[in-house]
Amino acid sequence: MTTPETPPWAEPQTVIDGWLLDGDLLPTEKQIRIWIRRAQTLIEDTRRAVAPRSTSIAQRIETDRELAQTVSDVVVAMVERVFANPEGVRSAMDVTGPLTGSVTYGGDNPGTLDVTAKEMRRLGISKRRQRAF
Repeated sequence: MTTPETPPWAEPQTVIDGWLLDGDLLPTEKQIRIWIRRAQTLIEDTRRAVAPRSTSIAQRIETDRELAQTVSDVVVAMVERVFANPEGVRSAMDVTGPLTGSVTYGGDNPGTLDVTAKEMRRLGISKRRQRAF
C-alpha cells in the first residue's frame, strides 16, 4: 500500500510536458498529484491481488533505476487516460451542418483509472501459472 510518505513514482511535470490536448484542458498540478497517488495505489493493490508473494513496486524501484523509469511511464499513461476522457465516454459524434465527426475511445473502461495487463507485464508482475501434479 502506498502511504502519504511514499515518494511519487512520477512527477506532475512529466504529465504536463507530454500533454497533447488543448492547453485550456490541462489539469492543475494538485489534480495531477492526486491521480498519481491513486495510480500508485491501484498498481500496488493489483500487484498484491495478482502476485501476493512478489516484492512491492516501491521496494523494487529503490534499487532498479530502469524499473523506476518504466513505473513512471506506466503511472503517467494511466493518469493521461483519465484526463483525456474524464467523462468516460466510449464514443462521441459531432454533427455541424453537413459535416460529421466521431471519436471512439479504446480500452475496456475508457476514462477510468486502470492498469492494463500489458502495463503489469512491463512492471514484471504476472499471475503464476498453476500446474497439476
